[in-house]
Amino acid sequence: MASSMAAANVASCVSAAASSAGGLAASEGALLSSALCLFFRRNSPRSDIKLSWVATKKQKRKRTPRPAMRSSDRLLLLLCCCAAAQGVSFDRPIKLGKVGWGVTDIVSLDYSHLAVTVSAGVLVSNNAGANFTLEKQEPIRSSLTGMANSTTKHGFGRGVTAKQPNGTTYHLFRSNTSAEFSVVAGQLVSRATAVPVNFSLPVALGSKCYKFACPFRLQGTAAVAFDDGTQLQTGIVSYGGNPAFPDATSIVAFHSQDGGYSWQYISTLARARDYVFSQEGPNEHDLALLGDRRTVLAVVRMDAGDGAHHQFLNYYKSFSTDQGRTWSKLEEMKDIGCARPRLLFLNGVLFLSGGRQENLGIEAPMLWIDKTGTSNSFETYSVPYYHNLGETDSKYQFTSAVNHTKVRESSCYTALAPTSATSAMVMYDVIRLGLNTGFAMNVHV
Repeated sequence: MASSMAAANVASCVSAAASSAGGLAASEGALLSSALCLFFRRNSPRSDIKLSWVATKKQKRKRTPRPAMRSSDRLLLLLCCCAAAQGVSFDRPIKLGKVGWGVTDIVSLDYSHLAVTVSAGVLVSNNAGANFTLEKQEPIRSSLTGMANSTTKHGFGRGVTAKQPNGTTYHLFRSNTSAEFSVVAGQLVSRATAVPVNFSLPVALGSKCYKFACPFRLQGTAAVAFDDGTQLQTGIVSYGGNPAFPDATSIVAFHSQDGGYSWQYISTLARARDYVFSQEGPNEHDLALLGDRRTVLAVVRMDAGDGAHHQFLNYYKSFSTDQGRTWSKLEEMKDIGCARPRLLFLNGVLFLSGGRQENLGIEAPMLWIDKTGTSNSFETYSVPYYHNLGETDSKYQFTSAVNHTKVRESSCYTALAPTSATSAMVMYDVIRLGLNTGFAMNVHV
């Protein structure tokens, strides 16, 4: 079933999860245990949402309207996209501590070894996220790259974007050092390297800096490693091309044949001039190499509130089957968005995380799972719903504010990391009492 968080969203639920949200009659719990669907629609105001229970085909079709729910626990039920019928389950959330704007800078080397940046430094797990310890590690910045099937990855350091000698255009991004992450004796370790990293930029870049790229940016980009040793890395650039929104960015792609240190421009994934409705322009995105080991999926943020008129749009997607040399035209992903998307392809299952869907009246981190691995059959799962089921401290729970857009209880900047052949960890933040606190939740499929 295609994902839908519009006015008539359908999500399978089980009685134990739904009943824990409080106040359901025994008869309703029995209906839910028969794998009924929870239908909900947004009413006005946005926090007033009405529910109806709908029987399965084996039972007489009957609707029993219920009054609007207002308490925080029961309102969170409205975002419930439960999973027992689909074989998806969530572990209790793990508190990571204070973070900046979301949980985005991570290193994932294999199922067991991952690291994540928090305000206090770098948290490391050597046991698939079962627990984390604060360790002295090299800082994790922007995207990381590595060879296919390798447990060693490196970043791009603190680079600078240089102009040509005559000062007319930016032409080179260079960093003299980078951080390398690897597994040694079963432990994730890091070190600084003195190997320079160079990107040869498209000469079409001008001489100005803009709001979303100055004029080249690696934050919010992605990398893919192919089996033949070719590495693909994207970048966000200020190309111009959208007179109505001069700050609108474009996305370009690069190849490396030397392990990810020298990068040559190969294509433009999405140009601002081709999507003039986007106030921010195609910007933050992620890539995933799909099951045929040939097709690359790109999911792109178009607008998530930072443009001239604070517009919110769904994600758009594109495909490449020639290692990023050419890309299909961006196409909209219905009711899936809006802030920085994160992708993970895991043994035929495609994970996508993000959120901040103010275009749908929802201010929450979300997870979408497509068991076909194609990006055509995403099911929607509410991170706040599952978080609150497992988090017992009310200070770190989501409230009914996630059902409207007046209060932001999460940046919706997330991350994904595989923890086994059939599980992945989604990382996100909760904004309460003026603090951004990071959490991680293991999801089993």
